[in-house]
Order: sequence, then C-alpha cells, then structure tokens
Amino acid sequence: MRSSRASILLLAALHFCAHADRALPAALAPVLRDRFALSDAEQGLLHGPAFILPFALGAAAIGALGARTDPRRLVVASVIAWTVAGLMSAAATSFDDLLLARVALGIGQAGFAPAALALLSGFDRPATAISSFTAGSAAGRSGGLLIAGLLLTLATGGTLVLAEPWRMATLWLIVPNLALLAMLLFDARSADPPSAATRPHGTGGLRALAAHPRAFIAHVTGASAAVLIVQAGGAWASSIVHRGFAVEPGAAAALTGAVILFTAPAGHLLAGRYDTERAGWAPGPMIAGGATVAMAACLLLAVAPVLPIALLAIGLLSIGGGFAAAAALIGLQPLVAPDDRLAVNAAYFATVSLVGFGIGPLVTGVASDRLGGAGDSLALALAAVVAVAAVVAGAAALAGTRAWRHVVRTRAGGENTAMIA
Repeated sequence: MRSSRASILLLAALHFCAHADRALPAALAPVLRDRFALSDAEQGLLHGPAFILPFALGAAAIGALGARTDPRRLVVASVIAWTVAGLMSAAATSFDDLLLARVALGIGQAGFAPAALALLSGFDRPATAISSFTAGSAAGRSGGLLIAGLLLTLATGGTLVLAEPWRMATLWLIVPNLALLAMLLFDARSADPPSAATRPHGTGGLRALAAHPRAFIAHVTGASAAVLIVQAGGAWASSIVHRGFAVEPGAAAALTGAVILFTAPAGHLLAGRYDTERAGWAPGPMIAGGATVAMAACLLLAVAPVLPIALLAIGLLSIGGGFAAAAALIGLQPLVAPDDRLAVNAAYFATVSLVGFGIGPLVTGVASDRLGGAGDSLALALAAVVAVAAVVAGAAALAGTRAWRHVVRTRAGGENTAMIA
C-alpha cells in the first residue's frame, strides 16, 4: 500500500465502521421492537446468532482459501458486501428482512479482519500496526451506539427526515463506509504485489492446544464466559435505559454509547498494565475479579432507582467485563510459542466470539421474555445471565491457574535450554 501509516489508519477506520454497523440492532432496539412488534428473543437473535454464525462460517471458508486470495481484493469486497447489507437493513419491511440483512452483514464482514491482518503483518512494525487496527474495533462497539443514537435523535426531530427515523439513521451510518471505500481503492492503486508475509500461516500451532489441554480448556472457558458478559451487556444496555427510565431511544443509545466509549477502554488498559509473562501475574484471578465486578454492576443496574446510578452500573459492567476479557487475551500469549500464536489466536477468537456473541444476547432476550418482557424484566434477565457467566468465568479461570503456571514454566525452561544448546 502507498503509506504504511496511512494504510493502518484507513484499515483501523474501517474496523471502527464494521463494529459500529454491528452495533445497530442494539442502538435501534427500542424502535425496531415497536416498528416490527419484536419479542426480546427475536431481538436477541438479531444481536447474536444471525450475525455471528454466518460470520464464523464465512471466516472459516475464507481461511481455507486464504492462500489463494489477494487480501487487498478481499478487504475491498468485504467493505462493499457489508455496505450492501446495511442498505438491505434500511430497506427492511419485516423481521425476516432484518434477519436476512443481519446474515448478509455477517457474511460480508467475515473476510475483512483476516485479510486486513494479513496485510498488516507485512508492515515493518506489525505489532504496532495490528494493535492500532484492533483499537478501531474497541472504539467502534461503543461509538456505534453513540453515533446511531445521535443520528436517530436528529432524524426523529425532523433534521434528516426523508424516511422513517431509524431508516435514516441506518443510511447515514453507511456514508463513512462509502468514503473510506473510495480512499481504499485509491490507496490500493500503487500497492506492491502481496508478499509471503501477507499470506495466512498454517495451523501447525494448534498442536500447542493438544499438548496442554487442561490449561487451554480452562482458559478458553473462562475467556468465553467473560466475552459473553461483554456482549450481553453491550447488546441490551441501551434498551434497559430506554425501558426502565423512559428515555427516548436515540438518547438512550447515545447515553450508553458515551458511557461505554470511555469505560470499555479503561478496563482494557487496566488489564494491559499487568504483563502476565513478565510480572508473574496469572490471568485466572484477574478474569475472576473482572467478572465479579461485572456481576455486581448488573445487580446494581437491576435495582437502580435513578438514571445516573443505572449509567454508573453500565460503566462498571463495561470496565469489569473489559478487564476480564483483556486479561484472558493477554494471559493466552505466554501459553504458546511466538511462532504458534497466530494459529492459536485465530482458534481462540473464533471460539470466544461464537460463545459470547452467539449466546449472550440471545439467552438474555429469551430470559426477558420468560419474565414478561416489560418493565425491569430485561435488567433482571441480564443480571441472571451475567451472574451465571461470572461464576463460570471465575471458576474455570481459577481452576486452570495451576495448569497455566505449569505450562508457562515449562515453556520458559524449554526456551532457556534451546538458547544454551
């Protein structure tokens, strides 16, 4: 690509847009519920399985074909595909239409991150490039709520009205995709042919999982439960604010988006201060601690008497869940040799995304319907789901702490022996 710095920023901006588009069902949940008479279970289906299942299947298929695919073309094709999915969503006239658009979004976005990471790994400082890229996703999840909420408020007030407000908000959120797509096409014109570094690696690193199953199973179980907490809270926080405190849908999305935009990075940065490989911190207690904070926050949210306390609870939920999820990802790295981390991380992300994104929002919606689907039932359902997930996360992570330390010590001893030899 023309400039590595410009290319990194461009791909990070597209990553932001991808996650902002994913957040639309959460931002528009109250409006879509009324417009299409949706149950909480149906909305949970839109939040989770309708997106993540085709996303995971598409990513697996692209991974198998990756060595024969130009990652630059795949990035362009993905942006076009998920932009078309956004147009399908804006044109929806039924729940089935919304479901189809969500499936199309999952398929469209499946190839973007693997292709972008293949490109970024070929830059001079790949670690810096990749960390900048992932920052786009962290900001996009909350930024999508904030931006969609503000756009919905403007459209509802008559500022942007050419169609129903939720349709206008969806369409306006597509505009940055088109602008960035034009920049991407221009940037790729002078790109060099993809080198071997931009090609996906093999899956030989997965043998590391089989060598230490107890450590990996315990760690991934705790991590999956932590990600479930994050995804369930992010999917339903705006709806809880809307239903529990009579806040307009656009304002509810903007308020929760603003809170999460500041608190989610705080949890990640706090976890990042503790390097498990250098300082001797095992991730188990960190995962358990973050999950416990998230559970307490959900209980507070369920009984919050006023909006400020509810927003405080949402912030604490975001910090605790983000801390636990980040600690899990940091703690995974010392378990595998550097050359194996790409394959192991790919398997890790596929697993935790399927569990967290596919199960958390849906189970919360189903539980809310069972509780009546009105009033504070959604907050109670979220508290119940997060409480179960927190217990699983803490128990699994703590149970695997000894195995985690054993694997890390074994790896360190093997590397020292290799250096002496």
